[in-house]
Amino acid sequence: MIRYVILVLAIAVAAAITVGYGFYTMSQVEHTKLKWSDLEELVLVVNSLKEVKIPRAKVEILHTSIEIKGYRIPITLVKLVYEIHGPYLWRLNSSWNLWCNGSYGGLVSFVKIVDKGAMLEVYYFNCSVSELDYLSYSERELKFKWVFRNAALYFNGTRVLVFSGVKEIRVIEVKVKG
Repeated sequence: MIRYVILVLAIAVAAAITVGYGFYTMSQVEHTKLKWSDLEELVLVVNSLKEVKIPRAKVEILHTSIEIKGYRIPITLVKLVYEIHGPYLWRLNSSWNLWCNGSYGGLVSFVKIVDKGAMLEVYYFNCSVSELDYLSYSERELKFKWVFRNAALYFNGTRVLVFSGVKEIRVIEVKVKG
């Protein structure tokens, strides 16, 4: 019985040390400091969707979805994080957008919708690295393809597009690389 108590205590101490070390290392993450005006200029440059050098940014991936006629398609948003003092802001209206919570801010991707008449292409961004100092985009991968008539496209429950007639919908992942 005493052996089990000692074993449980040893496991608890080891777990506490591991968790404590994890919190310590997470708190040691350094973010690049930017001025709000630099961020406003940067969003204009990256919305060209061309390869561009950017200040080193921490990358966070936000998992979300789009929905069309009951079909829920999982997508991701790429969030670039800087240390910045600016206004509280979260607005999604172009491929790359400004966001800020007062202490941290940066850029966050959104869906890009291209209407080609009978076909509607919905692009979203994904990234597999934890830091970026250069934005480039790799080949696109088709994640969803279907034909719909008279439908609406929703992002997190908010309608972003309505169309009438018949359209082929293609959801395409764009990989963001550094």
